[in-house]
Formats: sequence, C-alpha cells, structure tokens
Amino acid sequence: MLRQEGQKVFEYVTKDSDKVKYDFSKIANDTIGFIPYPDDTLYCTITSVSYVTIFSQNKLSQMYEYKYIHKTEPQYYRLTDGFGITTIQLGPTFPIILTGAFIDGYVYGTITSIASTNEKYQPSSYILDQNYPNPFNSTTTIKYTIPQTEYVSIKIFNILGQQVSSLAEGVHVLGDHVLHWDASDVSSGIYYYSLRTSSYTITKRMLLIK
Repeated sequence: MLRQEGQKVFEYVTKDSDKVKYDFSKIANDTIGFIPYPDDTLYCTITSVSYVTIFSQNKLSQMYEYKYIHKTEPQYYRLTDGFGITTIQLGPTFPIILTGAFIDGYVYGTITSIASTNEKYQPSSYILDQNYPNPFNSTTTIKYTIPQTEYVSIKIFNILGQQVSSLAEGVHVLGDHVLHWDASDVSSGIYYYSLRTSSYTITKRMLLIK
C-alpha cells in the first residue's frame, strides 16, 4: 500500500514501518536502487523527468526503468505526482495507460467500477457547483455530483453557443467528481459549462479574464 506526502511516496513494509519508494526530488539518470538475485541484478533508474497533462492537469512525472543486467527488455513505469502509476510499458507490448482514478472522494477521467469506501454516502440529487476561481485566468476547477452511475458529458460553450471544449464524456459512477479546464488557448469572455445526462441538464456561467 502506498501513500504520498509532498514529493515522496511511501510504501508500507510492515505493520509499523514504511520506506520511501518514489521521490520526486530525484532527477533523470539517477539510479534509485538495485536488488541482487543469485543469477542477476535488477536496477531501477529514472530515465526522464517532465511535466505531463493528465485529466486536464499539468503534473510532474518521472519515468522509471526496471532492468536486469542480463536481460534485454526493460520495464517502464511512469509515476505522476498526485496520481501514482499512470503508464506501464512491459517490453515490446503496447503501454497500459491510466484512464480514470478515484482519489480523495473524486473521480478523474472515466472508470467502469469502483470499490466503495463509504457505503453510507449516497447522493440524492444532481449538483453542478460554481467553478472556482471565478473569474479565472487560464485554469479553473469544476465539481459536480451525480446520484447514480450513468452516462455524463461536461462541455464548454462560448456565448454564441459553439462548443469550445469537452471535459468529460462517458459512464461515471455515482458520487462527487472534479474536472479542470485549461482555457489558455481561448480568448477572454463569458463561457458556459453544461452537465448533461440522459435525464438531466444543468448549465452555469463563468468568466475568463486574461
């Protein structure tokens, strides 16, 4: 089990102790550690450090390479700040990419199912919060709640009714969700964000000032 505190990700080793498994202060080409085996040695090295966009957020990311000295095919794991492992590349196969996550009560991206961490929580109505900050410059956060698992779309429109962005489109589980809109590529003005399901629609206004 892992937990993140600041730039360090801890792994529980025993009931009463843990160790630092990942450290975002490390830089590219740092060797994180190695494990000796009778017939080989496994090395872990950071191959790259960069910012990536995930679920509309710009996050610090590290690519870890795990490689045995006597084997040709390494394994790669991308660790992204706040989201954990977001990409897995096992040899020549296609990468496994994180498409959704449930963190601190919020759903990012699209997921098909989720293990309940609070069986008593059962929202009874649709809620679309006012974005914050508002007015905003370039980036804003949108939170919403749905009372049942269903198809949801969240889209952004300008004052002419033209769609300028689609933040979410797919099946979302019941509960609270959060999205982030990066409006750096559109001009200042009034915009509308709309939550739509098969049986419910709500729209709110926001103001972009650059």
